[in-house]
Amino acid sequence: MIFIIIHIIMYHSNNHYELISNITPFFYTPNLLPHSSNKLHIKNHPSNNNHDIFFFNKNISSDYIDNLTNCLYLIINDYNIDNSQQYYNHKSFQKYLILKENSIKLVKQDNGSLLKFYKIYTLNAFINDIFSTKVITWKLFYAIAIYNDILILVIKDNIAYYFGKHDSNNIDGFIIADNYLYFTKKYQYDSNNFYKVLYPFKHINSISTYKISDLQNIANKLNILITIDGKNRLKKDIYHDINNKLMFDLKL
Repeated sequence: MIFIIIHIIMYHSNNHYELISNITPFFYTPNLLPHSSNKLHIKNHPSNNNHDIFFFNKNISSDYIDNLTNCLYLIINDYNIDNSQQYYNHKSFQKYLILKENSIKLVKQDNGSLLKFYKIYTLNAFINDIFSTKVITWKLFYAIAIYNDILILVIKDNIAYYFGKHDSNNIDGFIIADNYLYFTKKYQYDSNNFYKVLYPFKHINSISTYKISDLQNIANKLNILITIDGKNRLKKDIYHDINNKLMFDLKL
């Protein structure tokens, strides 16, 4: 398995902190792998000659994999990678050490107010999670993106999950959930064609906040039936299907 060294010197989003580090992404561009080791279904995908599509690596132990960290580092480093160098590193905790420390500093500065606004963590839960987790989870990924002024959309079917500040005018990258997961900066995104989930871990309100017509409109956007055999479905049944459809459960 081939890995890549990323050399980073970062000044990002006016936060003026410096990163000088060797990072080992545990995902790859497919042209770097011999055909026999490439088990992902990529043959029908657009050309990747410019290395702007990065497939999540599922072929190694999860103890050594941190695809989400590497998405963040690619954005911070403006997608500048050196594909000519190879490096092996089995200390997954160190891969996001600098991002972690900076994120903790920023969270403490605002006393976790953004965590509360975006309905992710309490301050103490965030600190505990980021210290105890070897690799970044989706929730940590969400929180770190917010505090580092990064917005990544996770696209699954016709649903766009917003990971980062959803009032941002700039989308920094996309994680596409197809037969495989891949990360890219270049994606033809038309917001009119997607149902937007601005709070991935609070994807729906309580049923009492919706009228039946509200749920029917959402169901239509998600291709969920609102009638069966010519009869309108019950409010609770439509709500149940919407909740299941929008629940974020992508496995890394």
